[in-house]
Amino acid sequence: MLPLEPAAAKAARRIHSAADLSVRYLAEPRLRPTALPIGTWWWDGKQNFGDRLTDFLLPNYGIAPYHASRKHARLFGVGSTVDATYPDYSGYFWGTGKYMESDATHRKRATFLAVRGPLTRDLLDLPASTPLGDPGLLVSKHVARITRRDLVGIVPHFTHWDSPEVRNLVSRLGKSIHVIDVRRPTVQVVREISACSVIIATSLHGLITADAYDIPAMWAMPDPVLTGGDFKFRDYEAVVTPSRDRQHLLATVRNMDDAWENSATVSREAVRTAQDALEAALQLLLSRESLRASPYQLPWHVATGLIRQW
Repeated sequence: MLPLEPAAAKAARRIHSAADLSVRYLAEPRLRPTALPIGTWWWDGKQNFGDRLTDFLLPNYGIAPYHASRKHARLFGVGSTVDATYPDYSGYFWGTGKYMESDATHRKRATFLAVRGPLTRDLLDLPASTPLGDPGLLVSKHVARITRRDLVGIVPHFTHWDSPEVRNLVSRLGKSIHVIDVRRPTVQVVREISACSVIIATSLHGLITADAYDIPAMWAMPDPVLTGGDFKFRDYEAVVTPSRDRQHLLATVRNMDDAWENSATVSREAVRTAQDALEAALQLLLSRESLRASPYQLPWHVATGLIRQW
């Protein structure tokens, strides 16, 4: 379990994040002449590129999310955040997933624009026609891949940064491996992943980013085991590799050849289908929500969302 963050430190971090978001929106051409401002909840307990994909991706589609409390949010996006909502939640989910298989939470008043995978869909008793896919697959549409290097990239979940299994892997592969820190800014992490020739991930969005760029990848679950175990990986994999399991023990990767042998790419057709469904879901959101604001009005919405969190 992560240690509790002091209230003053949390407040300072959120104020800094809100200021950064406001400046970014003022300079974002895709939010002109107006955009949809929408209170959105994403986990912000630590800087983690996967959790920040929602506010990174949405401005590309004319949507300006601002961080809101769970009570006031109208949208939940990237991450295993279905269970973070209240039972009477009546907003939107976009590519969201559940944490674990045994928890059959229902949100009957909510609109499911898309969910991460079929395991989440079935646990929520949603129609078979519900769009599936993790929004992280869209990163390749908005961040150009940089020159590929002949490196194995390891993308540890932030809780695995000091894992002995990860450290031993790095020691075995030496100069052939590049360790990617998910606590860095989102675009930097995405670019570092895109530059590798093979990816080993214990971070789900490290795996998803590799798939977005058609990079061979595998995933592992070292100690400490993530909350919910491997559920979110299986939920996502059922969309892009329904007949294969790319999970391997890190101990099986002794050299570069093992990394290549254990890794695999996913169906490009499945990726494109998910991307199209996720983008169509955003168009549906835009058609249902009439509020629009200019870039100069967006900082007011960001500030409102910040104030309501206290």
